[in-house]
Amino acid sequence: LRFRKDQFLFEPPREGLWFVKVPKKKTKRGLVWEDAWLEPAPFVEEITLKPIEKSRLTKLKKTARRVRAAWETDWFFSPIPVQDEKGERPYYPYMMMVVDHMSGFILGQEMMTPEEHLVELADRFVSLVEMINVLPAEIWVRREVVYSLLEPFTSYLGIRLRLVDELSALREAQRALMHFMGRDF
Repeated sequence: LRFRKDQFLFEPPREGLWFVKVPKKKTKRGLVWEDAWLEPAPFVEEITLKPIEKSRLTKLKKTARRVRAAWETDWFFSPIPVQDEKGERPYYPYMMMVVDHMSGFILGQEMMTPEEHLVELADRFVSLVEMINVLPAEIWVRREVVYSLLEPFTSYLGIRLRLVDELSALREAQRALMHFMGRDF
């Protein structure tokens, strides 16, 4: 109703402010609320990573074949929901994909729950590298969060980690996967 009287009620006085109701005082009948324009606190997500044993990385450093290749990696939502247990709510899992930049060959992919994808990403990536026993010269990512999750082990293994604007081989592999699953991308 107030909006009908004041069509600019929800126009912020400056960019970045949110219209909220804040408690002004407490009375016998409850709280008295007032309008306020507030800047939201910055979102800080704390992530407790699954630790990667140094012995795994040391073994990789010694035994894995080094190749002059660049790999692209990222995660994205699967287009098809999954349901772990009957009666549970279905969800869209995250898919991590690793693709060779030059050939477009999909080196591996993993599915993770929304709750575990940040915690598990580096460990799953190391598991993939262990499985194929190859270390690329470079790994390309397009998001800073992926960069920060992979940086500790890539620096230890001597792999150059690059933050890039576009992951063209991964995008094409993702497009082919979506087409195979019957989803347009």
